[in-house]
Amino acid sequence: MARGPPGFSYREATVADAAALARMDADCFPHHPYPDRLMREIVARGAFCPVAERDGELGGFAMLDVHPRTGDGLLITLDVGGPWRRRGLGAALVGLCARRVARGGGSLIVLTTALGNAPARALYGALGFRDAGVIEGYYGNDDALVMVHADAAALAALAPDVP
Repeated sequence: MARGPPGFSYREATVADAAALARMDADCFPHHPYPDRLMREIVARGAFCPVAERDGELGGFAMLDVHPRTGDGLLITLDVGGPWRRRGLGAALVGLCARRVARGGGSLIVLTTALGNAPARALYGALGFRDAGVIEGYYGNDDALVMVHADAAALAALAPDVP
């Protein structure tokens, strides 16, 4: 599987990125976006937030909480701008998150996605995530599908070659 579309650079988000992350999240998830205040809090508290940029433009980002004891991860969100969807950028960002989990000694990555979000479900399924349950009404107008990947080290192979 590809390691993301060419021409992207990757870095960790800073608090100064919160407004841009919130704007992209509102574009990706107009019915339940994270406000910039919450984006700022997530980044400030130390969540791992890889950002992909190309020609100075935000292409996508992910947010991952890592359990302090087990090293396992909770993928909070994965956002990819419209022009970059279905080109490997989402897989590359998930790979970076998996690399962080594996390097920290974890193996599990858990996420939720809207049950009605067929593109996200297809991506995660193609990456090896398995359905683990449903949380009714989690997104207000939609249920959440809980998905789990049990081998972060294998998933980390999708990460682009960045430190």
